[in-house]
Formats: sequence, structure tokens, C-alpha cells
Amino acid sequence: MPIIPMVGRRGWKLRLVLIALYGVVIVGAITVLYPFLLMVSLGFTSAVDFDDMRLIPKYLSDDGELYRKYIYEKWSSGITTDGRLKYPLHVLSDRYSLAVKDDFLAPREVEGWYKKDAKEKDTKEPFFDGSDPQVRMRVKDWNKFRAALPANYFDICMGGGGVLPGPSSKSFGNMLEKRYGANLEALNYAYGGEAYASFFAGSISGDVPAMGSDLLLRRDWWACGSADDKARTGKLDEPVLLRQLDWYTFKASTHYEWRQVVAGRFDYQRFLLKKVELVPEDEDELQRAALKKEFGITYRNLRDISLPATVPSNPAEAKLWEEFVRTKWSPRFMRAIGGTDLFIAYLKRHYGSIDKVNAAWGTNFSSFDSKGVFPRELPMYFPNKMADVSPDKSLYTTQEVAKFRKLAYQKLAPRFQRAIEWGLFVQRDLPAKYICLIDSENLYREYLLKKYGSIEGINKAQGLSYKTASTIFPPYREMDFIEVYDQRKDLRWFYVTRNFTAVVNFVALQGPAMFNTLILVLLTVGTHLTVSPFAAYVLSRFRLPYTYKVLLFLIATMAFPAEVASVPNFLLIKKMHLFNTYWALVLPGLANGFGIFILKSFFDSLPEELFEAARMDGAGELRQLWNVAIPLIKPILAINVLGSFTAAYGGFMWAFLVCRKQEMWTLMVYLYQFQMSSGSPSLMMAALVVASLPILILFIFTQRIILRGIILPQFK
Repeated sequence: MPIIPMVGRRGWKLRLVLIALYGVVIVGAITVLYPFLLMVSLGFTSAVDFDDMRLIPKYLSDDGELYRKYIYEKWSSGITTDGRLKYPLHVLSDRYSLAVKDDFLAPREVEGWYKKDAKEKDTKEPFFDGSDPQVRMRVKDWNKFRAALPANYFDICMGGGGVLPGPSSKSFGNMLEKRYGANLEALNYAYGGEAYASFFAGSISGDVPAMGSDLLLRRDWWACGSADDKARTGKLDEPVLLRQLDWYTFKASTHYEWRQVVAGRFDYQRFLLKKVELVPEDEDELQRAALKKEFGITYRNLRDISLPATVPSNPAEAKLWEEFVRTKWSPRFMRAIGGTDLFIAYLKRHYGSIDKVNAAWGTNFSSFDSKGVFPRELPMYFPNKMADVSPDKSLYTTQEVAKFRKLAYQKLAPRFQRAIEWGLFVQRDLPAKYICLIDSENLYREYLLKKYGSIEGINKAQGLSYKTASTIFPPYREMDFIEVYDQRKDLRWFYVTRNFTAVVNFVALQGPAMFNTLILVLLTVGTHLTVSPFAAYVLSRFRLPYTYKVLLFLIATMAFPAEVASVPNFLLIKKMHLFNTYWALVLPGLANGFGIFILKSFFDSLPEELFEAARMDGAGELRQLWNVAIPLIKPILAINVLGSFTAAYGGFMWAFLVCRKQEMWTLMVYLYQFQMSSGSPSLMMAALVVASLPILILFIFTQRIILRGIILPQFK
């Protein structure tokens, strides 16, 4: 019989009561669902947009937000300890003319890139027409140029950070896995006794000597990230050389979209501003006025400051330019346009004969006048393929690695020595008039002039109005925008699924975590479905003199938190020598006092006549339990299963205490490790969603039994 009769519902008072009841139910449902839905939504985000706390992330409907998210993550160089992305100076400032205070930028400091704002046009990121043929021509020219660049002129972006490797990091890991035959021991031995736990560890690429544009632009590039004086003579350690060889082999094979070119314009800008005791975040007008007054250098704004390829005509700037080249610029990006006689004189002074030069460099010149003794550009010491050093095959064992490492060192060390000597001579001794700087921007200008023949031809093809070659800059913004414009659907799907895919892959790859958790859950639920019903049935059906004392003991266990029992349980497991076993996980919770107490109450509520009828039909106690009692208490058994599953599946501390070996860790222990190593709130939200799915699925399967057995009978 309904609580509120149908006739009574016609009155306005009862209708208001019903409306109020429905309102309370709806509000209660929202308060339950909203946190979960928000958690799911935050799993779709990253460090860029996590703080927005929106049920539907903006990037799913807003191309501007998608663009912002893309450039954040494309040009980031990892994640800080507080979960923020960080960005190298040379990348952002060169592309977006941003004022920078520290070595890295946080997302909120560049919030306005993608927004249109007439008041701050220079610092806001404009949109482009993705179908404009001239915009696409600019990007097409730039992409062709990037695709033809040698590996020495670019770094790799899209690397990601933490436990969330980007596409390039994954590709590098795949190459290493194939290269070393999926043998981590061989990889660690090759890299000098490292302890990488995976081919996809983010620190592998981050530890590569000379990796990163900040190192590529280093003046002392031969040090390869090390202060070891041996590097200056070409006597590098074999692991360092092999690590570099792997990295440059990978770079030479990458797609142009991952190639982060090296440009020194901002370094030159900072150098000039330092000379007038200013910093990049000072007012633009103040900077231009100071440069004009001190050195007679005139620029319309900071974006117009380019790095001259050759000595400037302005004497004051020419002096600064030479100082910059001698003290700041890397000889990797220099071209000698004269001075051959000076270099030959240098070789004769240091070696005396061409035979000694050949012995040191691994060359076969017949005389000092041979072609190529003084190359125009840095003689690259890394081959484009592994096969140029030895047969291109996988290195499956440490013995094969050791053999290859020696062979590679013998072939590459002389080339390295030649590159060092060339670089030192050009950097220190070659007159400035013979030096041409060839960073990516200057090379791009040469590429366009060669392709179109003149400034006018470039302007016509690209729809711009360049006046001189020095005003030509790569289309960094258009490039990023076109990449987003052409991949909008794929990018959105990638960002929606990325975190969840990373969590699933992490859990699936972490040894037997899923198997351990499955065993724990099955044993816990299985014991609770056998021990608890049997104990409760005995206490209910048999009039034992000590039943009250047993019930009192069960109630007493419910009065204390589970942590109180952890110490005696821990000591018991230790005394039984059961650490790092499934018994250690299951035994302390073998009997559930609360479950036994509730089940006894339900057994007590069953009519005695049912059991008498069963006994008259010849049923024994087990038959009565199985055929009479169990079917009638299915709802409470379902609640017990749900509680037992949740406790076993979600238990972390006990599993961590008694199973210290990694191969015995459960899913929750691995997720804790994931939380500690990821540094990303978005990944943790995704991990929580994935972890909650089994409980949600179990509840869906048991809720019908629970509702039919408990709620529906109340309305009959």
C-alpha cells in the first residue's frame, strides 16, 4: 500500500509535499553525481585547463582553447613539481615575443596568447584563416625547410613529461626497444650503468647529452653537458658517445612536425638589452630608446630584432655582434666564408704534417691543399644511420653492446676531434668578416631566396610585404594554427582519451598488479560468502549458551576502527612468516564481525515454519541453509558482497605493509606510486575514475537484488 494514497494526492498540500520530496531527491542525486561527473571531466584535462573545474572542458567546443592547449603541450619541456607545465625561453619568446621573467613560463602567464584584444595586439595570439592558400603556402615552405634540416639544427618537441610521454618520447622508446632487443639490461649497460625501469622512461631522452636547444646553442657544445676536460680533446666516454648516437639517429628519422628548430634571435636580443642594463620585461619603448642612444641601433619593436648572419654595417653593433659570436654563440651554427689559409697555417703549427692530421681525424687527405681540409661548416661527426658505423642490427646482450660501443668509439672519436678543432678555430681565431651565422632562421631566409629568387617573389607567393631579408621570420604561429586546424577532431579525441589510456597502460604494464588484486578480491569475497553465512546460521538456528557472548564480541569489533587491529594483525603475520603472500592479505579479514551480526539478524527474522516444513520433507541443516535461508537473504548477501569487494579492492595501507615486494603489490599500491610519480592532478582524476569502474559495475549488478529484497517489499 502506498504511503500517500492516490486520492490524497489531488490536494494542493500533498502535491507541495510531493514536489518537495522530489526536489530533495533530485538535489541529493545531483550532490552525489556532480563530484563524480566533475572527476570524469577533469580526467579529460591537463595542467593547462585543470584549474577551470568545468563539467565540460572548453576545448571540446572552443577551437581557441584547443589551440591554447596544443601550443602549451607542444612547446612544453616537462612538468614542474606542482603539476604546471614549463616552457623554454628560446621557444616561446622567439615565437610569441613574450616578456619572460625566469627561465620557464607557467601556463597562466601566457593566458592571452590565443585571445583577440585590440589593446595588446603584440602580445595576443591572432587567428588565421585555415583555408587561406597564402597562409598554407607559408606553412608549406616552412615544413619543407624543416624536413630537409640536418639533425644538428633542431631538437624534438611533443615529448610530454612525467608518466605521460608525448608522441616523440613514445617513438624514441620504440626505437630503443627495437635497438636493444627489448633488453633493458643491454640499454642500461650501453648508457653507462643507468637504472632505467622502462624504454619509455621520460628521463632517457632528458638525460641525452647535447639534447635540448639550450645545449645545442651552448658555446662549449663539445662538453656535451659535461664539464669533463677530456671532452675538449675528443676523448669522450664510450657510453656518452653511444647515447648521442642513438639520439641523433632518432632525430634524423623524425617527422618535421616534431622538429623544434634552433633560433638564436632571442639570445641576441637579451645580449643587446643586457648591454644597456635592461631586461626583456622592460617597456618596449624604453628598450628601443636605450639601444638607439647607446649604440645607434634602431628597431620598430623587439620583434624586429633579428640575428644578423654577417657582421652588421653599423660599427657599434658590429662590435657587439662579434662579442656575441665569440662569447655566446655555438660554432655548430657558424659558416666559414673565408680564411682557409689561416686554418691551414693553424694545422701546420699544431700537427706539422698532413699524416698526423689524418691520424688524428681519421681522414685521408693527400696534402694541406686537398679539398675539404677546411670545410665551410662544422664537420658533422654523427652518421645518419647506425649502419654507417656497424651493421644495423639489434644489440640483444651486454656483450654485443660492448663490442659495438668500442667499434663506434673507434670510428666516431676521430670525427669528433676534427669537429672540435674546427669549432674552436672558427670561434676564437677566424676573423669576424669570414663568419656567417647559420641558425635556422638565417638558413630559412636563404632557402626562400633560393626558391623564389627575390624578396618580391617571396611576397607574392606568401602574401606578405617583406622589405629586406632580415625581416623574414619563420611562420611559427601559422604553423601551430594550421596543425590544430587540420587535426581538430583527432586532437580532441586524443586529449579526451589520453589520460585514461595512460592510466590503463600504466596498470597493465606494472607486472601482476591486476592479477594480485583479482586474487585478493576473489578470496575476500569468497570467504565472506562462506564463513559469514555459516557462522550467522549456526548462531541463529542453534540455541547455544554462549551466543550472547559471541554477539557481544562481534559488536565490540565494530566499535574500533580497522587501524587499531593493524598492529596485532601485523605482528601475527610476521610471526607466521607470511609476509609477501596472499595469505597475509586475506587472513586478517577472513571473518567479518559486522557481516555475521547482520546476517544473524536476518536469519532470526525468517519464519520457523519454513524450516519445520523443510525438515518434514527430509532436508538436513545444509539443505535448509542452501534451499530455504540463502534465497531469502540474497539482498543482505549482495550488500555484504559489495562491502567486502569495496574493502578488499580499495585497501591500500594493509597491502602496502604486508607485501613490500613489488611483484606482490595490488592495484591501489600501484596507483599510489602513479600518483607520486605523475605530478599531474588530471592523471590522478583519470586514475580515480578507472579505479572506481569495477565498484560501479558491481553495484549495477547487485542493486536490483538489493532493491527488490529490501525496498520493494515495503510497498506491498
